[in-house]
Amino acid sequence: MTSQFQFQNLCGTVYRKGNLVFTSDGNRVLSPVGNRVTCFDLVQSTSVTLPFENHCSIQRIALSPNDLLLVSVDEDGKAWFINFKLGRVIHRFSFNGAVRDLKFSPCGNFLAVTHEKEIRVWVTPSLDCGFRPLQPHRIFKGLFDDATCLDWSSDSRYIIAGTKALSARLFSLSTSKAFVPHTFSGGHTLPIIGAFFSRDEDFIYTVSKCGVLNIWIWEEKPVVEVTQPNNKKAKMMDNWGSDSSGDEKEQNLNFGNESDNPFGGIFQSEDLVGVEDNGANRYLTKNGKFLLQARHFIKQEHSKVSSVAYNRNKNIMIVGLESGVFSLYEMPTTDGTEFAMIHSLSASTKKISCVTISPSAEWIAIGSTKLGQLVVWEWKSESYILKQQGHSTNMSCLCYSADGQTIATGGRDSKVKLWNVASGLCFATFAEHTQPITAVHIAHSKHALFSSSFDGTVRAYDLLRYRCFRIFVTPNPTQLTSVSTNASGDIVVAGSQDTFEIFVWNVQTGNLVDILSGHTGPVSGLSFSSTNDLLASCSWDKTVRIWNLYDNAKQNTEIWDHTSEVLCVRWSPNSKQVSSCTLDGQIWIWDTQNGVVINTIEARHDVMSGVRKHDKTKNAVVSNFNSISYSVDGTMILGGGLSKYLCLYSSSENCVLLDRFQVTHNKNFDGVADQPTSKDFARLEYAQSDDSDEEVDKRKLNLPGVQSGDLSSRRVLPAAQTSGVHMSPSGNGFACISTEGLLIYGYDRSFFFDPTDLDVDCTVSGVKSAIADGQFTKALVMSVKLNEVYLIEEAYYSVSPENIPTVAEQFPVVFLDRLLGFIGTHVSSAQYLEFDLLWCHHLLFFKGPYLRLNAAHLLGKLRLLHKALATHLEDLSSMCEKNHYTLEYLLTLNPNNKDQVE
Repeated sequence: MTSQFQFQNLCGTVYRKGNLVFTSDGNRVLSPVGNRVTCFDLVQSTSVTLPFENHCSIQRIALSPNDLLLVSVDEDGKAWFINFKLGRVIHRFSFNGAVRDLKFSPCGNFLAVTHEKEIRVWVTPSLDCGFRPLQPHRIFKGLFDDATCLDWSSDSRYIIAGTKALSARLFSLSTSKAFVPHTFSGGHTLPIIGAFFSRDEDFIYTVSKCGVLNIWIWEEKPVVEVTQPNNKKAKMMDNWGSDSSGDEKEQNLNFGNESDNPFGGIFQSEDLVGVEDNGANRYLTKNGKFLLQARHFIKQEHSKVSSVAYNRNKNIMIVGLESGVFSLYEMPTTDGTEFAMIHSLSASTKKISCVTISPSAEWIAIGSTKLGQLVVWEWKSESYILKQQGHSTNMSCLCYSADGQTIATGGRDSKVKLWNVASGLCFATFAEHTQPITAVHIAHSKHALFSSSFDGTVRAYDLLRYRCFRIFVTPNPTQLTSVSTNASGDIVVAGSQDTFEIFVWNVQTGNLVDILSGHTGPVSGLSFSSTNDLLASCSWDKTVRIWNLYDNAKQNTEIWDHTSEVLCVRWSPNSKQVSSCTLDGQIWIWDTQNGVVINTIEARHDVMSGVRKHDKTKNAVVSNFNSISYSVDGTMILGGGLSKYLCLYSSSENCVLLDRFQVTHNKNFDGVADQPTSKDFARLEYAQSDDSDEEVDKRKLNLPGVQSGDLSSRRVLPAAQTSGVHMSPSGNGFACISTEGLLIYGYDRSFFFDPTDLDVDCTVSGVKSAIADGQFTKALVMSVKLNEVYLIEEAYYSVSPENIPTVAEQFPVVFLDRLLGFIGTHVSSAQYLEFDLLWCHHLLFFKGPYLRLNAAHLLGKLRLLHKALATHLEDLSSMCEKNHYTLEYLLTLNPNNKDQVE
């Protein structure tokens, strides 16, 4: 089994902060989750996290109109330019300051970015890596406070920017001296959060946090030639306009030659290459001016506006409020359409952090930071397209299902959630517990999920009907910390934190069967053997105990002593080993037959974390593992704990460190930076805060008499750590719970070349010549030896259906695991399902005795094959059921043809 795992997906966190972006076709929505970006496919109902990480949490993202270039900007102003089709980082750039908003021009040639009191326009970089990817085009000054938002005109010639100074300002990319920037002010008492051009660009809309919507209309006037007076004051008024004063406010930064760029090259501001000339001189001062046409108040229930978005094609504006209510408005036009509310709905109980609308104006995406919720709403049919919400607090435990298709997670918010590994989405939530969840376990042989909680109960959930069917309670109220079931799923056990006891229940009757006593400290972990009903328990009393539940004399319990408190215990798949991790950073591997220690892993240096904020020296707190897991073949042990690292060890006698994975590079988490600076510590003070200026001002208020720091603060810095790990039963990856969320790691088998037992005749040409000669068994064996996917496919599909039994019978069992792995990988996306089923049937028929004796070694490949077949069974059964009822309905329409059809 390979150890070359890589990050695949991030589940459990669907939205953190920042803005949401739809793709040009409206079928996908991009959501920033911490320092990553997740793409939700609304048609296929899947989510994929792009394989890149910013240095800290993402503040804004922008997608080019042709969906080729994605820009993500973090809180420090560091920008990542990503090839969206490939998910690869092609450029890195620093804007040298916080970015509140950035947008591509409609033509895709420019990128406008807010930078304090300036608007900077850059030429869109190419998809080719270069020394200086981003070239400046223009800098617009003259804003009286920091810019908060911006918008482009449809012809990409004008930019409007809203500011904290309760006003908005209009700029032009043209260097014509006849244009004077217009200022829109009046009626706003809080900062502008949205400024937009109308569909026909006759109107400009400005929206502030106080809920005031100003509609400005452009009024044409006759052109009058004015002789320019030759004095300094007149020149200043010509450059600045009558509503402001100061120095030169626009800078032309064009330089360089035109480059090979799919978006365009370096553009000259005189002609604006690539930009349409529709209404280029429309907003010249000599041709007209803007007047305030109307003012509307769009806030409800005395709640401030938190976000706003506008769809220019459909002339619809969506407004999100801090009360969780969002509203749709139809904006006025020159043909007589008036301002009116179309739709209003309460989408959340907390503040709506971001709203956006699809290009077709059919779907609305809503994000809430406090709830970690992402909702895509179709307002015409009033139905959900997507509704995802992670745990509102940190996750505490996880468990894979036996087929590896589902992951169950428990959180401190007293909820249990089920996640589909393939789609990355949550499909079920159980909220029956009243206290934080401490452990979850999915039975191997039954469709049942068990969860323990601090409320003193163990609840059993039916994974077919998604309901709680049994509640197991203790004789006296106690807090339960762990749960597990035996191999048959008939017995469930739970460990206590208060009474130091282990409770045993019968799943079918729900009766308490036994109470195991002996531990002198809280029971921290339980694990059943997969081959027998031996139970291993660990405790803070520095011992691991092995129980035989069917032995009436409990005096035969084995006790294994440790040097420190034991936090987790796990059986190996073949039940020959038991591993336990302790508080002093060690992993103990025990021989279950002799009850002796085989090896000890000193993991303190491997799991070494970065410097934390309150540490006087590096690694002042000893890092340790709090969760371990065996691979499906028992050759590897994965550990995670109070560190940013996951460590993968070999379970053999050497116990070497195979690989180490860093779960996050987000500097907003404590303990990520190995050598942090004062800037990193300052960032941590506002890591979990909202971006609103009011909350920032509240945090700056100290208690009277406090000279250093705020002793009234009760905020806890989020630390980079993992609280649970679990290897996949299919053997193709693992999952872990970190501060970021539920991380899923795996590998792509097509990238691995692992040939075995090669000779001079085992070549590519030899495989093809064997296929041509009809020697299918020889060709298949040689292709499996070379382990090239395309060769195995060619030899596999060259076998005719009538020859499959012969080839399956003659195929050597030495390479059976590779063939099963190939079939399991290709069945999920195969076009010839019946052909693959014939292979599975004959391989299981002829190789059944070998599979039974080597089930532990081939368990991962068999589960992978079972997972693929179960997916096809579910799809086909639903389709056949629909067709069955459709045929019955058609037969009832014409009962005379019933016998003929049958």
